Amino acid sequence: MKIKKFGVNEKVADYFLLLLKVCMAKPEVIDYKQSSLSPSCSATLNLLDFTLPDKFYNYTGDLLKKSENVLNLPFNYHYIHMVDYTNGGIMKKHSHKHNEDYSFIMYLNDCNDGCTVLHLGGEHRIQPRKGTVLLFSSSIPHSSEYSKSKQVFVGGLKVKKEI
Repeated sequence: MKIKKFGVNEKVADYFLLLLKVCMAKPEVIDYKQSSLSPSCSATLNLLDFTLPDKFYNYTGDLLKKSENVLNLPFNYHYIHMVDYTNGGIMKKHSHKHNEDYSFIMYLNDCNDGCTVLHLGGEHRIQPRKGTVLLFSSSIPHSSEYSKSKQVFVGGLKVKKEI
């Protein structure tokens, strides 16, 4: 498996977009140390460290099940955060292979800028489309082209180890 895409219901994307706006208004939820992001972009801390409404857990539970079905693997969330590019910025090339097994990006809006770039020998650009989830191995380096409109819900998954 290199890259998989699937869709979520528009109401799910709308919920996370609203949650992003709420989080951006709360300084205690903002991650000011995101080294891969332009300083003008905003990102949340790991949302798994906060108490959130039941709807958050229902939607993230559904997203986890869908990811498990797509890859036929059992997962646990490692982290979840959101990124807002509306002040303009990029995400530098990086990977998450040191932290988790798979990464996902859920696009919360349609954009004409800010393609996600997967670096797989060549550069593969994915145009942000609301409700699309991009699921890929965390060993794949990725980045984001400049955007003044992109808003995303992103996370890392670890394969459950059998005991």
